[in-house]
Amino acid sequence: DYIIRMKMDDVPDTSRISEVLKELLLKQYEVRIGISTIGTGLENIQLCYQQAKLMVRQIVDVYDVNIKIYHEQYDTKEKIFILNLGSRIYDLILAEEKDSLSVLFEKIRSYAAKSSWHSDDEVMQFFFEIQNPIARVWDEVEQKSVSDRTIPVYRADKTVMELIDALEEAGCYLCDSISREKENSKNALYHEMIRFVEENYANKDMCVSYVAQHLGISDNYLTIFFKEQTGKNFAAYVEAKRMQLVEKYLLETDWSMAKIAEMVGYNTLDTFYKSFKKKYGLAPGKWKENHVRQRENYKN
Repeated sequence: DYIIRMKMDDVPDTSRISEVLKELLLKQYEVRIGISTIGTGLENIQLCYQQAKLMVRQIVDVYDVNIKIYHEQYDTKEKIFILNLGSRIYDLILAEEKDSLSVLFEKIRSYAAKSSWHSDDEVMQFFFEIQNPIARVWDEVEQKSVSDRTIPVYRADKTVMELIDALEEAGCYLCDSISREKENSKNALYHEMIRFVEENYANKDMCVSYVAQHLGISDNYLTIFFKEQTGKNFAAYVEAKRMQLVEKYLLETDWSMAKIAEMVGYNTLDTFYKSFKKKYGLAPGKWKENHVRQRENYKN
């Protein structure tokens, strides 16, 4: 086969191509002019098509030859598979769907195994269809961490399957890397959240919004995250911490109920009484009286 390639980044020398065509036709070679699948973008494809038509017209005008028009049929499902490949790889990596990503790469291998590769350029184009979404995630993830890993690059001395293996390994590595980063972020967020609540639960402003604003997250996310990490809802957790402090003040000080309510963060005395009675079944004064009596009896 005699293949003439016209690259879009060069000015095609149509006169030289015509001379080559003349030589081939005089030798009675069968000449085929077509558009490869390597070109991407409607504008480039249209230009390739116009160039191919120009070559055919020159042959018809100058040489006494028969012209045949043909095109290869493509499996629609396979075309859709390739078109959606980049976005699927990108989404699966970001979602840490390592198993699903491996399944997708098995389909990629199956597609590659039954494809006819006419040139290194086609293999390279296929490689970058897969590498591009991985590179996007790589730039977002790896710049945050210290790693000696590098993203796979195209190498002409590698087979299609070897290139696919390297890309799958990179994709799975990114899934693990993102998972670790999220886990580290969650741990850091948890410790900061608990520290802030422990230091401020007696603050009258203490509420979901108050903590969420400090942590820079949404109220809804904090509510879900707090429950997920502690097994308790936020309000119940703060209430329990406040009641522990109430017990301490009732037993160790002679403060009035109004002062205790204020010291532990209740906005009104009525709210304080309701919360206390809900937990202990008694008014705080009665609860204190009972515990003082029990303590005296124990001493005697």
